[in-house]
Amino acid sequence: PGKHKKAGFKCMLICQALKHERSPCKTFYNITGNRLVLQCVCEGFLHLNHPANITIFTDSQYFINGWEQLPLWAHSGWRRSGGRKIKNEELWRLIWEKSRPHTVKVIYEDMEKYKEINSLLLR
Repeated sequence: PGKHKKAGFKCMLICQALKHERSPCKTFYNITGNRLVLQCVCEGFLHLNHPANITIFTDSQYFINGWEQLPLWAHSGWRRSGGRKIKNEELWRLIWEKSRPHTVKVIYEDMEKYKEINSLLLR
């Protein structure tokens, strides 16, 4: 994936116990789609003040594959096999750090199924 001249995200944080919803959003310039996904996840974690059970729904295989590798990367000094650097390392480190107090589940979802939710997020 190439860079987007202008791209943004809006993530939805729903606290079922409090019936509370927040939708942080940001706009970025000259950013790749993969980096945009990581920025979105970071933003979501930055809005959490207490340990929680979290489910991240995404259609990004990049994020899903990276999430599965996070413990290995952290243990190996943030290097891939052969000592190669991890792309977007600073964002992966932040996700690792901010996710530690939480119980996190990542689920692949075809976001086309959620056109109604997506339209709400893009308002």
